[in-house]
Amino acid sequence: MEIARKNNDEFRFRIDIDAPRQPQGPLSFNFVCEETADGHTLLNGRGPSIDAAVEAAEADIKDACKSWGYKI
Repeated sequence: MEIARKNNDEFRFRIDIDAPRQPQGPLSFNFVCEETADGHTLLNGRGPSIDAAVEAAEADIKDACKSWGYKI
């Protein structure tokens, strides 16, 4: 990840899957990018698929980097 290299940092990623309360409801996916050292969340995106969740997170990358003081 270029942001990690530019900022001499490390990140970990995960996908959380939320099951609906009703058996017929759709799954929801949440992509999370966390800074490894202190565990703060840099990016977070939710969607009906893994790809949609990642795209939602990427849409906020400039604002997220600015708020945490990361070089992009």
